[in-house]
Amino acid sequence: MITRTNTFSSTDSKVYSWLSLGNVGETTVYWHWYSPDLNLFKTISANIPPNPSGGYWPSYNVWSYLDIAGDTPSDLPGNWHVDVYLDGQKLLTEQFTLEANAIQLNPDNATAWYNKGNDLSDQGKYDEAIQAYNKAIEIDPQDADAWNAKGVAFGKLGWTAESNAALAKAKDLGYTG
Repeated sequence: MITRTNTFSSTDSKVYSWLSLGNVGETTVYWHWYSPDLNLFKTISANIPPNPSGGYWPSYNVWSYLDIAGDTPSDLPGNWHVDVYLDGQKLLTEQFTLEANAIQLNPDNATAWYNKGNDLSDQGKYDEAIQAYNKAIEIDPQDADAWNAKGVAFGKLGWTAESNAALAKAKDLGYTG
C-alpha cells in the first residue's frame, strides 16, 4: 500500500508526487520541483494520451518523482515543495521536508558512516559501502563492526585477499557477530 508522507531522509531512494485526474483528455501535466532556497530545481512532465475510446478519461493517474539518495537533493536538506500544473493552471502544491542525515550534521561520527555503509551495502553498492566503512575506520580505527562489514563488502565484490584481511582485523578487535 502506498501512503503519502511529507518527511524524507537523504538516504531515501525517491520522493513521489501523484494525483488522480477525472474527466481529462489528452494533455500534459507539469511538476515544478523547488529546493529549500525556493529556486526551481527541476521540471518534469507527463503526457496523458488520448482515450482510445474517444472523449475524456473518466479517471487517469499521473506521477512524478525526484531521485534523492546518491543525487543532488540528498545534499540539500530542508523544506521543499512541488507545484503541479495542468493546462497552465496550478492544480496542487505539495510541501515536504528532506531531513539531513547524521553525516551532514556531524561528519566526524563513525557510527553514521558505518550506518551509511550498511545502507549502501543493502543496495548492492559495495564500492561505495567500502568507502563509507573506510571513513568510519578512519574516525575510529578500533571499530570491529566497521572492519567486519568492510570485509563482507569486499567479499561481495570477490576481493578475497582484502576481505580476509578486513575480517581478520575485525576478529583481532574482538568482533564476535
